[in-house]
Parts: sequence; C-alpha cells; structure tokens
Amino acid sequence: MAMMETPLYLQQCRQLNEHDLEYGKIVYLIKLGLRSTSVDIVSIHMINSPANNARWEHANQNSTILDSFLNSRELSENNSTQNVIARGGRVAFTPEEPQVLFSTGNIRLPAEIRDQSPGGNRAARQVHEFLYCRIAVGHALVLERSKLHSQAQGLPAGFDSIKIYQTEEEDAIEEPSPDFYYHEYMLGDESKVLPLFVVRFLFDPEADKLKKNPLCEICDRKPASLYCLQDNARFCDQCDAEVHTGKVFGRHSRVAIGEVTGQLTLTRCKEHPEMPVQFFDITTFQPVCVHCKMVGSHSTGENASHPLIPINEAYKQNMVILGRESEAVETKQNRITQQLTRIEERLNDIHDNATTVEKQVRAILDKIISRLHESTQSKLHYLLSDEAELKRQFHYFQWLESFLSYQREVINPVEFLTSFKYHSSLLQAVPSELLETSPIVLENLCLEGNLDILATNLPGVGPPVQVLTAPPQRPPSHHHSHHHGHQGASSSTPGAPSGGYAGSEY
Repeated sequence: MAMMETPLYLQQCRQLNEHDLEYGKIVYLIKLGLRSTSVDIVSIHMINSPANNARWEHANQNSTILDSFLNSRELSENNSTQNVIARGGRVAFTPEEPQVLFSTGNIRLPAEIRDQSPGGNRAARQVHEFLYCRIAVGHALVLERSKLHSQAQGLPAGFDSIKIYQTEEEDAIEEPSPDFYYHEYMLGDESKVLPLFVVRFLFDPEADKLKKNPLCEICDRKPASLYCLQDNARFCDQCDAEVHTGKVFGRHSRVAIGEVTGQLTLTRCKEHPEMPVQFFDITTFQPVCVHCKMVGSHSTGENASHPLIPINEAYKQNMVILGRESEAVETKQNRITQQLTRIEERLNDIHDNATTVEKQVRAILDKIISRLHESTQSKLHYLLSDEAELKRQFHYFQWLESFLSYQREVINPVEFLTSFKYHSSLLQAVPSELLETSPIVLENLCLEGNLDILATNLPGVGPPVQVLTAPPQRPPSHHHSHHHGHQGASSSTPGAPSGGYAGSEY
C-alpha cells in the first residue's frame, strides 16, 4: 500500500487494511475494471455502515444490483465525494440534478490524466480517486443518449432506471469485445444508490508489460533473459556474462526467465524473499514458505491451526474448480443465448405485426399511424429492457473469463491463486437463476370495424384500456376481420401504461 497524505474529508472515515474482508474484493474489481494486474492501492475508506449496507441490500433484493465506480473528478459539486460523505454516504438528487449517470464494467481514465511517468517515482504520479457504489438498476428503460431529455420529468411506470442504448455510430467507435465491458445507466432515486467506499490508487498502464517482459535488474535497460536462483535476480545475457564469472559465481544456477513465472517452486515468498513458496493456506488463500511455517506468520496464533497443502497441489485443485466453473458459465451463456434468440423472434413478430396494422390503418386514417407506433413502442420497451440485461449478463461472464485468462498470462501461479479467489466470489455473487422474461407481450394488433387501439390486460385483470378511436369505417375484407358493434386493434402488455413511450424507433 502506497503511503500518502490522507485528504481531510477522509480522515474521519474508517480505512480498510489488507486483512479486511472487502479489501481484496475491491482491489480485484479495480484490476478487473482497468484490465491490469498492476494497481497500487493508496487507500480504501469506508463511507457507509455495514448496517446501512444490509438494509439497502434487503430493500433491493429483487432488483438487479451492479457495481459502479464514479471518478471523483467527474462528479458534480452537489455529489462531490466530500458532500456524499458529509450526508452520511448518500447521493442527493435535486431539481438541478434529477439524475446521475453511473457506469458498470471497465473503468475509464481520461487520457490527459493517465499516469505520465510509468514506472517512475510514485510521488510524481497521479492519484486516482473513485467512489465505489452499488446500484439497483432493476427494470431499465432502454433509450438512446440523444433522447435522454425526453425522460427528464421521470420514468414511466414499471421502470427503475434508464439503460443508455449504444447507437450504430458509438458501436463503430467501440467494437464489442470480451475485453471491454461497459454499460451506462441513469438513476434518479436515492434508494437505488448506495455509496460504500472511496478508493484511491496509482495506475501505471505499462506495468503489466514489464511483468511479461521484465528488465534486467543490473543495467535496467535490456530485457531480462535469465533468472539466478542464488541471487534472486534477473539478468540480460550481457550482464549475466559479466556477473557470473569465476569459480564461485559461475556455479550459480540460472533458468530462462519464462520458467520463473511458469514454475511454482521458483516463486519467492513476499515475507522471506530468499525462500521459495512451498505451501498454500487454503483458509486465507496465502502462499507460505518454510520460514513462515516455522518462525513466521503461521508459526503461532490462529494461522498456525490453518491447514497447509503443497503449493503444486493447491494449484491443481484450483484448476479443477476453474474447469467446473467454466462449464457452469458456458451453460449459463448458452441459456442466455437461447433467451435472446426467443426475444429477437418476438421482437421481429411484433415489428411484422405492427407493420401490417400500420398498412391497414393508413387505408382508414393517416392520423392513426403515429399513435400506433406509440402502442407498439410500449411493448418493445419491455422486451428491449430484458434483451439489454441478458446481453449485459452474457458480456459480464465473457469479461470475467477474459480477464482471468489474461492474468494467467501475466502473473505467476501463486498470485493467480489469490486473484482466483476473487474471481470465484464474483461468479458466486451472480444470481443462480436467469432473468425471467418480460410480461407476456403478444403480436396481436388487428384491425376490425371501428378502429380502436387498445392495450389489453391479462385475462381476469380488467377491461381493455382505450387509447384512441377513429371514425367508424367499413371493415376491410380480411380473415382477421369480425363484425361486432365495438372492434379494435388490441395488445397484451400486463401493467403497461397506455400510449407507449418514445425512445428509439425499432
């Protein structure tokens, strides 16, 4: 942990240490968001109580809950980190700021403030400060960014947030990728947002490259090619030839640099750098050397009672667990794909049905067409909301798995064991059941006799709600036409407000 001066507004907040339960998870989320295994945590401060957290989680237990990191520099004065802390860990919504934009997934750092001195003096590097929140997005209304102003006065009934829809132009800039998972939501309800921690960290975007291709520790210029077991140091070919000469130094054992990260027995203990890691504490997920076991952290106290297994065995066991979890993730992704396919088919059916009705309506009265779109849109919002959530879930699993594979390339197996714990915890936090599909939405608009656009309820719930009536017209000759005194175009959207809501046109 980097030692830097704590801002005044954080000095009254409890600072987490590496042994706190939440600390490792938050660090992993930061690494996941930055897609980097090299993040230097300055501090993590708790700004809300565990009791408030438990109450909030209970109140939103039936909602989709996501992690969100807000860059302190991008917050308004009303919801600055200082003001959120002063209010006891609450985000405030005002007439001037009725909604706040939240993102989940990759953490974006503005290019102009990314670290300007990679690998240099930490004191000269930029400290990034983020507010870590939990957000309950629930049933999200899908809107294009350009149409957010249309919902400035509030959300329609049945929706909890706004999911910002990526337009084709935005998609062209950022192609979908397992490495990039980023979704934006607008929320305007204080009960749906829980600020938990202020996280301050240093980030060197070049650090992972140095892990993959470390420099020689003698000249600090050329890529290292050899690792000396006795010196516990990396050498380029030239420096190795200069240092390891003579009868004594020439007998030192050196291995190719690639073998250092590939062999568990060559990984050194952080507490005792001269000793290799030989055991693994399956209770605390910590690597242990002989010195740790005999005279160090695991020689006395509670740690002394923890079961230790050989480091190679620990790695094998976790690879077996990884295989089972990967199969479970693949099964969930397949089920999501099937649901997305069904939703796509239903969306197409609704589009086709709406087009047919539109043609019939134009033959009667052009004015009906615009109102028909509104009725159709109210149907689509429910399906598009579920589609967006299912795609987010699918993308989330891709994102987690991609970063896990990336870590295996970058960090040594021992570090991977520790990171794997947090990967597993994120998977366990995903709901075991997939998202239920939207209320039944049928492509049942039809034209009969007098033209009425109706939004019908489920059977037994209540009568259809009349949205619009056109002057009586002679019903067209069609196999769907019926001759009754009151006929109309109807749809089944349980609980949907009449008239629909204008978002994107599909």
